[in-house]
Amino acid sequence: MRGDRRNPRSFRLKNALEYVIGEKRFTFLLATGPRPWRTRVDPFQDVWLLLEQWLNEQPDATAKALFQRLQAQTPKPFAAGQLRTLQRRVREWRTAIARRLVLGASDRAEVSMIVCNSEPSA
Repeated sequence: MRGDRRNPRSFRLKNALEYVIGEKRFTFLLATGPRPWRTRVDPFQDVWLLLEQWLNEQPDATAKALFQRLQAQTPKPFAAGQLRTLQRRVREWRTAIARRLVLGASDRAEVSMIVCNSEPSA
C-alpha cells in the first residue's frame, strides 16, 4: 500500500515529492529534448548524392519539388510522409552550406559531416 497522507511517518521520498509538488509522478521534471540518435534508417541515404547534385545545380529548389522529381526518377517510390524528412535534410544542407560560406569550412567532407551528423530537428 502506498503511503498514507494523513500519517507523515509513512511517507516515502516519492510520496513526499507527490505531496510537495502536487503531482503523482516526478517524471515531468525530467528534461526532454531532441534525441542525439536516429530512430529510423534514413530513407534518402541511397539517393542523397543525387539530391545534393540537384541542390548544387538549383539551390533555390524547394524540397517538395525535389521530392516530386525524385518520385518520378527513382524506381522505388517514397511515401508521402517522407516529404517532411526530406525538408529537414534540405534545411540541414542549406545550413551547412551557409556555414561553409560564412565560416569557411575546409572541404566538402566536412560539410557532409555537418549535414549527416547534425542534431535532429523538432
